This record gives sequence, structure tokens and C-alpha cells, in this order.
Amino acid sequence: MSVNYYWILCYLAPEDENELRSIYQSDYQKAIQKNDKHRSILEKWHKDPDFLSDYYDRNYNNNLNEFIQAFKAPSFQDLKKEIMSNLSSPERKTNFELNEANCFKVIVFTNCDPVNVLWYGLGPELADRIPGFMGNIFLSRNEIEPALKTVTEILDRLDRQKFYERMPSVYVGVASCEEIETDIENILTALAIGLESAKEKKCGFLALSCSL
Repeated sequence: MSVNYYWILCYLAPEDENELRSIYQSDYQKAIQKNDKHRSILEKWHKDPDFLSDYYDRNYNNNLNEFIQAFKAPSFQDLKKEIMSNLSSPERKTNFELNEANCFKVIVFTNCDPVNVLWYGLGPELADRIPGFMGNIFLSRNEIEPALKTVTEILDRLDRQKFYERMPSVYVGVASCEEIETDIENILTALAIGLESAKEKKCGFLALSCSL
């Protein structure tokens, strides 16, 4: 059975920042602790950013699965409930509602995680500079401009040819070359464009990586 992976990027009004901040920070701390279980595979990636390039390596499937698992953050479920659940849900703690006005973009991949693809394509040196935790990002209005500067610098330094060479190692379920180009352009530019838009709107910004 196929699984859809989402990268949700949205704007935060001042009241949203106040309501969601503590939930994000709590989930963030849990995510850091949980990721200690995947320290070895992430260290392998840091030592060799192309460690998944050899499909004939007998450890390829195990390495790929471990790498994918490292990017799954079930500890962000609290935040997911606030964003994705109906407002009437008893599990809800805030009045935040994802809608057309505050949703910048939702990127959906089937059978692979857009954040996982982006991080592996960028390589650890660049990916580690992105704010937040592996695609889960919370920025107040005052944090938007420095974050935008960092993300812009990352894209300026990116070797796109290298990115496209790495991408097939973690990107599956491809239907056509046109879809590949659309997907990759989306994940490469979404954060920078979203932060630029948030800067213009003078609002905060939230990104959440999750599956449904």
C-alpha cells in the first residue's frame, strides 16, 4: 500500500505563534532524543554524503530504510494534530486552522518523503544549516529574515548537477521526467519562496513534515 508524505508550509499570525510555539518546542525536544537511535546512519551520511549511490551494495536496502526512518519524526504528532485535525477534535489545544489564507504550499510525494529527498540531495554540509529539525520549522516574525538569508546562501552554494545525481537514490515512484522536474523544483525552492513571502507579510512561518 502506498503512503503519501507531506511537507506543509504555512504562515503564522501573531496569535498562531503564541499558541503553537510551546507545542513545537516540546515536539522538537522529543525529536532530538528520538533521533539518537539513528545516530549511526546519520554519521555514515555525514562521512560519505553519497553512501547510497551504490545500488549493488548488499547493505543498500538496509541503509536506505534506516536513513528514511531517521527522517520520520513521530514526536511531531502533537503538532500534526493541531494542524491537520478538525477544530472540534478533543485532542486539539489551539484554535489554529490550516486554510487557503495561511497555507503557502503543500508538497506531496508518494512512497518517499520530500524532506528526505531534499536533505540527501543537498548533502549534510548544506542540509544541516537549514533551521529547525529535518523539515519541521517554527519561525517567529523576527526570525524570518536571518532564516531567509541562510536558505538563500544554501541554494547559491548548491551544486545542482550533484543534487540530480544523488536524488534517484532516495526518490521513488517516478511517473515521468516532467513530474521529476516539477517535484525537484518544488522542494528546492519552496522554503526560500515561502520565507520571502512571510517576510513581505510580516508574519511567522511553520513547516511540518508528516505522512498520512
